[in-house]
Amino acid sequence: MKPVVISEATQKMIEAMNEATWKAVEGYRVTGLPVPIYDREQKKVIYLSVDEALKRRSDYAKRMALKGTDGAMKHA
Repeated sequence: MKPVVISEATQKMIEAMNEATWKAVEGYRVTGLPVPIYDREQKKVIYLSVDEALKRRSDYAKRMALKGTDGAMKHA
């Protein structure tokens, strides 16, 4: 199987989409409402806290590793 090659433009678009969805989930923190997430195993929408929703993301560990003690993201 050939490795998938993604153009730089596509990679930037994916990064931008990931950033936008992260910020959208964080936005629920202000409202106090649960975050609707589609659970593929249960095949239905479930509602999670902001922290639970963020922890389910594939980029969660990477983002937390980059996050400084002051809460600001460090640029790698």
